[in-house]
Amino acid sequence: PYTTLFRSPQAIDGGGILTLKSGLDDINQLVSIDPITGKETEEFVLGPLNNPGFLSLSANTIVWTEYRFDPRWLTRSYSVVNSYNLATKTFTQITHTTRYSAASISPDRSKIVVVETTTDYANRLVVLDAYTGEVIKKFEHDGGGFYSMPRWDDTGASIVVLIQLNQKKAIVQINFENGNQKVLLAYSNEHIGHPIISKGYLLYNSALSGIDNIYAFNLNSQQKYRVTSAKYGASNPAISIDGASIYYNNYTVNGDNVV
Repeated sequence: PYTTLFRSPQAIDGGGILTLKSGLDDINQLVSIDPITGKETEEFVLGPLNNPGFLSLSANTIVWTEYRFDPRWLTRSYSVVNSYNLATKTFTQITHTTRYSAASISPDRSKIVVVETTTDYANRLVVLDAYTGEVIKKFEHDGGGFYSMPRWDDTGASIVVLIQLNQKKAIVQINFENGNQKVLLAYSNEHIGHPIISKGYLLYNSALSGIDNIYAFNLNSQQKYRVTSAKYGASNPAISIDGASIYYNNYTVNGDNVV
């Protein structure tokens, strides 16, 4: 049988888990899963996905980026921001002829943060109006660092993002209003990814033990904890609606599953 992957779990308001289903026998599609029965429901089939390795869902609205190609100059491509409302079954293409990736929607669904890469290879964070696609703010790294995997914190007041600089990675928190940046995890050679902030904790995955697992960093006490102990690898943490559980990807011999 073909291997089917279930990646990037996100908690749905009212219950359920949204995940990206794909495989040799499955085109990229958004699928909701009942956590009790395991029943799958196809929500939406995606186009040519520009996959940053995660999904972003707030309430019932999910955002992602897809490739688009110039109808005249076929070597010219774009990456646009799309959204889909699970409740109203409404699809919207929010931007056009843009070069955005790694879209993440704010908790109040009013803003989307993306990574912009220009044709001259400049890299910056851009905050968009979630309804019109208009640019609200831009954040650039003075040292030429490369942004990836931006996510809003659970209050919507700041953005947590990976920065790669001089072959090292750090996790940085950026205040949306004033642009002040705070380094949460210092630059190192540690292989880290998928940072999120919830209730005073920074959650992320790291290969610190030799196998990818999820870690929690207490932002007040500065203590670090390992949350999972996966046999082959754990990644992509997401918090349940009630805050009591963590959904994540568990890597198996048959690919990623949701745990």
